[in-house]
Amino acid sequence: SLAFEIAISVERSNPLIFRQVLVPDGLTCGDLLTVSRIATGLEPGKGKLFRGLEELGKKEARLSEMLHEGDELRIWLSEGTKHYGKGRELSLYLLVKKEVPLSGDASSEEIPRVLLSEGRNLPPGVGEIGEVNRIQKALNGASSVQSASGEFLTEKSLEFSPKKTDNAMRRQFAPETARKELDMRLALPMRLLLDKLKLNDLKDMANEQDMYYYGQPRKAELVDSFCRRYDERYIQDFFEILSIAEFQEFKRFAQGDAPEMPDVRFMPSFQNRGFLLDVPKVGIRIASELLEYYDGWYDTESETAFLHRKTIRSAMLASARLYGIFSREQFLNVVERLSGGLDLNSEAFEYFDRAAEGAYKLPVRALDNRFLYSTEDLDQRSAQSLWRERYPDEEVFALPSAEELGAIAQNGLFLQEGSMEKLVELIRENEYRYYYRGSGYIEPIMEICRKLVAALHRYGRPEDALAVGEKVLDSLRWWRASDTYRSALTEIFKKEAKTLPLICLNGFSRKNCPKQLAEYRNKLEEKAAAKKAVKTAKRNAAVKAVPKRKR
Repeated sequence: SLAFEIAISVERSNPLIFRQVLVPDGLTCGDLLTVSRIATGLEPGKGKLFRGLEELGKKEARLSEMLHEGDELRIWLSEGTKHYGKGRELSLYLLVKKEVPLSGDASSEEIPRVLLSEGRNLPPGVGEIGEVNRIQKALNGASSVQSASGEFLTEKSLEFSPKKTDNAMRRQFAPETARKELDMRLALPMRLLLDKLKLNDLKDMANEQDMYYYGQPRKAELVDSFCRRYDERYIQDFFEILSIAEFQEFKRFAQGDAPEMPDVRFMPSFQNRGFLLDVPKVGIRIASELLEYYDGWYDTESETAFLHRKTIRSAMLASARLYGIFSREQFLNVVERLSGGLDLNSEAFEYFDRAAEGAYKLPVRALDNRFLYSTEDLDQRSAQSLWRERYPDEEVFALPSAEELGAIAQNGLFLQEGSMEKLVELIRENEYRYYYRGSGYIEPIMEICRKLVAALHRYGRPEDALAVGEKVLDSLRWWRASDTYRSALTEIFKKEAKTLPLICLNGFSRKNCPKQLAEYRNKLEEKAAAKKAVKTAKRNAAVKAVPKRKR
């Protein structure tokens, strides 16, 4: 099939509004009117098509029958037939440059597309060329101007975007192939969002981000500091630290799928930085700087590459937090499980080598050329000790579902819901800082809980985890003085030791561990217990052999 390459310009526009589009010859003259309006940024409406003084009145006629190479056409646009001849005239000039063969799949043969563009879009609601030029000239030195129709026009709303124009063509001619646009009505300027927060909230945000402020700052000073801090580089780094789940949640929200009543768990990373706010009588709004930055690479190859990086990074975090010590084979299996069918093996293979060299800010370190270990749970000595005791068959390891791996990558390992609530309540009752600061001090308590869970994940035995846990709990004011809470912690550990994934079992729990791996681990523990008993007996014998001093 063939298509016409057509140049479109707005009569006497200054600066020039010029487009070059590719229009399939199977479309009609009426479709050409629609293409011209979309290409110049106007909403579809009425108009007339002329070749010289001859009006091409048959809008159902195919372009292949009506157009020829070198034809000069004019489109006379208006908001209604009552305006014709009354001074509200806006003309578009078209030049049929040549007819070319179409290349591409069958679904794109009937979709026009933009080849070349210059100048801004036509302001909506404008019906005469004098008003177009006045607005174009005003926007050269100002960010906004008031049109005759009363609409407040901004420079950004008139900027031409080939990506959005092509998508508008798809919505008109092939709706099933059009992508979903971002809902820019959800955006508010960053300064306005921050200004709606209380002074204490801004201080808490500044403390969490290690921002220095002197004395008792005013609210306006903190807002200015945050606006300077949240530049494009900061926003770029912010997207890099998001989990896949939270990024997908943000994407659904930006596309217009926003909850009516959000809670603290809705996009917490955005809320904690003031990027997202539930504005009274308006609804949930997000920082316009953030949404505009994402719109620049939304639904492009850059977003695909970003999702690939996030998937591989999440797989690395999930492997480190689940296995403690893991091989390249384990990491590649986790990547495959999280990728949803995408082939990321070559990228993941290189990522593993780069992580071993310390190229990324990740809690992993190389153990040898084939293994990495988690620095969150292990130091080098304990990692080497566990690695020497590792099960010989490297193909035996746990591989949870994609949902479970995503949760582990985002939040780490936690106990079952009931046990976690008991542990939090136990720490809360004994943490003196919580006693004085109240519910605002919940995050350090969760950090203590994570360390206790990590101790159980590392050793797998309640008594060993308790020994490490007591060192962590030295910061608690009344811990040493009470055996009641020590016994309560031991009870929680004993209950969860059977269901929590363990490093020594390659990510399996004692409840679902394969028989051969369980037997291998039991032999090692029996051997270690016997060795410990021999040492204890020798030490006791040596103590008894020492003669007592006479008084």
